[in-house]
Parts: sequence; structure tokens; C-alpha cells
Amino acid sequence: MIVRRLELKPTDHVLEIGSGPGYFGPAVACRLTQGRLILNDVQGGMLEMAAKRLERRGCRNFECRAGDAASLPFADKTFDLAFMVAVLGEVTDRAAAMREAARVLRPGGRLSVTELPGDPDFVRLSELKQRAQEAGLDFERRYGPRWYFTCNFVKPVEPHAVVARKLGI
Repeated sequence: MIVRRLELKPTDHVLEIGSGPGYFGPAVACRLTQGRLILNDVQGGMLEMAAKRLERRGCRNFECRAGDAASLPFADKTFDLAFMVAVLGEVTDRAAAMREAARVLRPGGRLSVTELPGDPDFVRLSELKQRAQEAGLDFERRYGPRWYFTCNFVKPVEPHAVVARKLGI
């Protein structure tokens, strides 16, 4: 269900932020027939487990990169899609993590954030929407109720400041 909510295209270049042991990796990678999945986690041991999981499933269109969500080791405008599942609440600087996710997205790219019930680090929907807006992302769609949801955001093709100038604001 979560992978369907990502609305993947076969050519997408995708970043999973906080991949852990790669639970979602195989389902994502197999849909990227002409794309690529990059797994990012602060713990190298988790990335090793994720790589083994993907390799066991025959996936080759992926790579693992260690790094912190609040300071991603990628160039600006690199990805079509970035996603996090039960990760944002574990990041000390949530605002920085959202800014970084927005930074590495191409214009028109999407960020998908899923929060799960029972997670002690659960991020409320209102906080998530506020942090996304502050990072320059536009709300696109929510799946599920307030206590178990996926929110998709989009990076505007034109920065908000450019749109505001055009509108005379």
C-alpha cells in the first residue's frame, strides 16, 4: 500500500531517506525498470542489510549511501522522488531534514512522508504540513486518517518567490 502511494514512474530516480534494513527497497526497485533507487541511512549496518535484501530479490538498480537526513550527501535537484517512512520523527532537526529533501528534488519532484500508528516518534499531520511548507514544498495529497497517513508534496517548478513576483505580491 505504501509503495503504491509513491506513484512511481518506471524512469524515476528515487531516494529513500532513512531506509533502515530496506523493507520497502525491493518493491520500489522492481517498479523502476529504467530508473534507480538510492538508499540513504545514517547507519552503515542498516545499509548492508538493505543491500543484501535487494540483491536476494535480484535487484541491481540501486546503491547505498550513508548520511544524515539533515545533511544529505547529494547534489541539488538530483531526484524525481524522495520518501521517508516513520523516519522524520527520529531526526533531531526535522526542519533541516525537510529542507534537505526539498533541495535534492528536481522541480516538479515529489516528497512522500508516511507516519505509522504506535510510533513513539510519530509526527503529527499539522507539523508535517507546516515543515513542508517552510521547506518550499506544496501539499499534493494525503492518504489515510490522521493517525496513519502518507502525505505527498511537490516541489514547485517555479520557486514561490518567482510566482509571487509574477502575481505582483
